[in-house]
Amino acid sequence: MARLVRQSRQTLCWTILITAVLSIAASDSAMAQRPGGARGGPTRGKQPKEPPRQRDSRGEGGTLSPGTQTGYILRYKVADEEDKKEDADLLGVLKIKPYGAKTTVMTLQVRRSDDLRITLGEHQFETDELDKVFRKRLDVSADWDFLDPDSKRDDKFKKKVLRTLTFKTTEIEGEVEEVLDGGRAIVSAVPTNDLQWPDYIPDDKQTNDPKKDKVRKKKLKLMVVDDVSKFFTEDSEDADLSDFKQGDKVQALVVYAGSKPGYILKMHPPGAKEATPKPDDNPGERGGARPPQPSGPRPSGRGAPQG
Repeated sequence: MARLVRQSRQTLCWTILITAVLSIAASDSAMAQRPGGARGGPTRGKQPKEPPRQRDSRGEGGTLSPGTQTGYILRYKVADEEDKKEDADLLGVLKIKPYGAKTTVMTLQVRRSDDLRITLGEHQFETDELDKVFRKRLDVSADWDFLDPDSKRDDKFKKKVLRTLTFKTTEIEGEVEEVLDGGRAIVSAVPTNDLQWPDYIPDDKQTNDPKKDKVRKKKLKLMVVDDVSKFFTEDSEDADLSDFKQGDKVQALVVYAGSKPGYILKMHPPGAKEATPKPDDNPGERGGARPPQPSGPRPSGRGAPQG
């Protein structure tokens, strides 16, 4: 009888012990599934995955969308022999920076292509002269596309290619300060119609101070571009830059470049109009169609400002 009692007590003890162990294990498992880990504490080991980054906007067919970048030329590097060995169509690399202190520089490949267009006014530049016309600080607008729009790689690895670049123009009025050798001049001027300069950035702090928003007169270094720049007298006759003297009042259409040399597209006294071609002018001369010719800024002469 005593033996049966002892066996019954041992069975009861084991049953209670096993039940307690199973209860504790079930409780820990349930708490581990809560946000933050077991017992409400921090998770250990592998962290949850970050949400996927938003991919580039894609157009029809899933291709990446091209874009437009405005700003100024920060730098142009001509492709060297090593670059051309790897990519025979690569002409160089162009960097364009939007105006402003905290803006991102855009890097564009310049490649040999029938679609590449570099224009100033109505003139289109040849690809073999781009290293001469892509000068620092010039005001531009560039259309670009991806070299491989179907690439599955991350956006930062996708190379962007220049398709068209337009030199943006600014109308100015002022007076000639100096005419220099090599087709260059210094003109003290402001934009017409009370417009601001292309690199003007409004103050974030609204102080309502009219002095801060007043258009500043600047001394612009300007250079002639062969086959592009045009000059007129007060009587609307064709002229040369050398026909202008210090103190002459002028109106001009220029490509702004800040403190660096910009381009003159047109210049004439106030009120003068562009000369019109005479009926007996020969085709290929003023006003007539002519085949494309190499063009670009004239070489600097003695005393010309350095860019």
